[in-house]
Amino acid sequence: MRQVVIENPILNSPFDEPARHFRFDDEGITNEIVDQRRISAYFVPIARPKKTAGRRVVDFRPRGGQNEERRSG
Repeated sequence: MRQVVIENPILNSPFDEPARHFRFDDEGITNEIVDQRRISAYFVPIARPKKTAGRRVVDFRPRGGQNEERRSG
């Protein structure tokens, strides 16, 4: 993913309806300004998985009526 630095990210007045926005593409935000209101959409960030070595994992599958606790890794 490329890094984009936007010197002045404020494009619209806080007192008026938004009229311009920075364009997003498949790689993220760009420096290109679009002269219209952005369509309503969600941006869902997907975090990188963390290492699980040494963390406890609880197995909730039924096994003799008790839950098992084990260490991963």
